[in-house]
Amino acid sequence: TLPFDLENTGNLVETVNVNISVDGGWDTTPVIQTFTIPIDGASSGTFDITIPALDGTDDMLNGAIHDANITVSNTATGEVYVETKVELLVAPVFTYTLDGWGNEYFFHQGDNREWTATITNTGNKDVVVNVGYQIFMPGLTIESNDWSLSTSPTQLSLPRNVPVSLTVGVNAV
Repeated sequence: TLPFDLENTGNLVETVNVNISVDGGWDTTPVIQTFTIPIDGASSGTFDITIPALDGTDDMLNGAIHDANITVSNTATGEVYVETKVELLVAPVFTYTLDGWGNEYFFHQGDNREWTATITNTGNKDVVVNVGYQIFMPGLTIESNDWSLSTSPTQLSLPRNVPVSLTVGVNAV
């Protein structure tokens, strides 16, 4: 939501249109609003801006700027009183997909196992993430001492839209 205030410091009652458009074709609600402002009076309003989903293009990269262009004009004559831009700054978003990783794995005493999954950063910024692991006793939330981690990275570098392999090894103690 983008708020705005209007103030009439002139000597006539003014009826004005307030229009908005956002670079990149973002949707706004409403696109135009009309206000009648008395002498020495004020009005305020808001525009709701629909921010598009991440789509893998560079339009929504972290730090990208999209201008919200606001115009205030006389409804009768079309004379433009004010034109201004508000910069909308895209913030970092981390989302990911994980393929090849199950919710539950079974193994037995003496087993040594290794699993590989593919994680893809579908966010708008390259990131480095810390990775943590826990092995629980069957059916509990208590960590097991019967297993140890072997080939298990503690950090992953995840460039945007690049699949990265994650391998986790578990050995019986």
